[in-house]
Amino acid sequence: MYRILDRERGWHPWGSRHLWLVYPKELVQELKQSFYLEEVQVEKEGRHILRLKIKEYPHRLTIYKNQSFYWVDLHGQLDVALNKDERQQMLTRVYGKRVATQDEPPLIRIEKMEFSTTTQDVFTPSRLKGFIGFTMDLQRLRLPYREFRIETPTSTKVILINEQGTPIYFELEPPETLERQLQTYKAFWDTQKQRKGPQAYQYIDVRVPDMIYLR
Repeated sequence: MYRILDRERGWHPWGSRHLWLVYPKELVQELKQSFYLEEVQVEKEGRHILRLKIKEYPHRLTIYKNQSFYWVDLHGQLDVALNKDERQQMLTRVYGKRVATQDEPPLIRIEKMEFSTTTQDVFTPSRLKGFIGFTMDLQRLRLPYREFRIETPTSTKVILINEQGTPIYFELEPPETLERQLQTYKAFWDTQKQRKGPQAYQYIDVRVPDMIYLR
């Protein structure tokens, strides 16, 4: 925080931390970029109080293969195995008994990866943040899901398993097309909800922006 406030602002007769020199909108953006925060509110109160309200993104996600479940930290490194209760909660999503709740971390099945108890890199930090951001977008659009599936940690093709267990194909690269893919799926999902019951599909492919392929 002090590093941001102490940056060069040009000449002035007050210290760089003086409340007069704090611009809330500018500080919000810098805090989000520096600390990977979902939401920041900055309020000045009186002459000496700067009040911050911060909501963080999830700091980790869960990966699994077969019956092995592990946490991955924000640096993309394999952390500890899930305990018994955590593992049971994730299995209810894997077996289709429920979808992810608002505060749950992403759950990713990696088809071609061997896990061990020794710490190892799984994702780059940017890829991990991309998955977390993808999850937040699904929640923002109110699109229920159970889990993600990828072939390898570097795969850009992501299979989302929705509430009915249908695979939805997304492409993470380039990132600027992902929002259009999500909007396409959102429009389709809303149409399905208006029917008496969602139709069963073998898969849904939205990887081509503004297009949808069904089978």
